[in-house]
Amino acid sequence: MRKLFLAVLFAACGAGVAVAADMPVKAVYGAPPVPNWSGPYVGAHLGGAWGYFRPQGILPGPSDVGGNVTFGGHAGYNWQSGRTVFGAEADLSWIDIAATSPGASFEEDWMGTLRLRLGYLIEPYLLYVTGGVGFTRVETAVVGSGADAATRAGLTAGVGIESKFSPNWSGRLEALFVDVPRRAYNNGGFVTGGGSHNYVIRAGISYHAQP
Repeated sequence: MRKLFLAVLFAACGAGVAVAADMPVKAVYGAPPVPNWSGPYVGAHLGGAWGYFRPQGILPGPSDVGGNVTFGGHAGYNWQSGRTVFGAEADLSWIDIAATSPGASFEEDWMGTLRLRLGYLIEPYLLYVTGGVGFTRVETAVVGSGADAATRAGLTAGVGIESKFSPNWSGRLEALFVDVPRRAYNNGGFVTGGGSHNYVIRAGISYHAQP
């Protein structure tokens, strides 16, 4: 999974280099107008999410790897200055990734993020980096003892590439890392604990309302 995650990062960077190398040739024939990215947008995304679970200290907890399909929605707002695009975005996704330890289970069933985005236009692509806070709902259970749940907050960061295929519609591909901090959970008197490093690769489509 880490190799796939890195491959998406390199692909996004490589696309920018390839387009930039072609720019002097296009400049001879005159540069097209810079597309407008300013304004609000909403969209949906679909991809895969993987969690690398980490036990907390000496407490029993999962150290497994879990993954599943993820899907959800996002909304944000862009401000544009020349070829630089700055924005803020929120998203919410169903993830359903899980791991187990002897007699216990550890599951994440949804994840949301609040992020800033900073991008640069190299037509027809917007290359961007993003970072902020991620929220993950974690549920644990111990066989014959009980269950516990909490919403955990951690840091998130990633990169992406986006392109408009009409004035109001764009498609994107992005890779995100979300840290779920370690925590102890009280499962009916039996304490277990853990956290995870989550990796998300997803494609999305967005509708942009022109200002």
